[in-house]
Amino acid sequence: MAPRTPLFDPAEYFARTSRATAQNRGIGVFVLFVVLEIAWLSVAIRLLFAQVHDLGPRLEQQIMSAITGIIVITTIVIVIAWLVVAAIMHYGTSGSNGPGTFTDALSVAGWAYAPELVSLVPSALYGWWTVRQLSFNGSDPDRLAAEFDSVASQAGMGIVPILLVLATTVWSVYILTYGIAETHDVPVDRAVTPAVVVGLGSVVLFLIN
Repeated sequence: MAPRTPLFDPAEYFARTSRATAQNRGIGVFVLFVVLEIAWLSVAIRLLFAQVHDLGPRLEQQIMSAITGIIVITTIVIVIAWLVVAAIMHYGTSGSNGPGTFTDALSVAGWAYAPELVSLVPSALYGWWTVRQLSFNGSDPDRLAAEFDSVASQAGMGIVPILLVLATTVWSVYILTYGIAETHDVPVDRAVTPAVVVGLGSVVLFLIN
């Protein structure tokens, strides 16, 4: 019996699951990740602004209208990242010369976001607890913007978010490596290099954002 997910045995999953099923599920996992990530982002932003006191109605209206733009941009960035990961894994192993297709790579890359779904609950709980400790004065827009910038720059520097990112990254690299090795029929040592590049890139982007 094939594993139901590739979370713990990606090689076995992709070997024993039909290509169409694996592709549909992988893309479905990515779509679910996008939906939940955007939902949490919306909640987090609103929770953050709930901690602002004396916020003028005009500024509040401007901020609320900007949230839509933030959500749209974030969605586009996530989709582009997914395509880039799939491209790195596909062309970094066999490309068009092997049996694996770009859609297979999209499927594996989609499943590589599953660890993010697993970590979403503890990450969201930690974020909620952190934001609840904050308080802002909205009477001075310039000062409020500076305080928000400070919070954003320090958001990922805690031990909890760093550990979560490292754990999910290692897990995702594992799925990418063995998943692509199976779908593209390449040795594991050939698939691990682009997977590690993807993992290192995601960690670096997390640290500099």
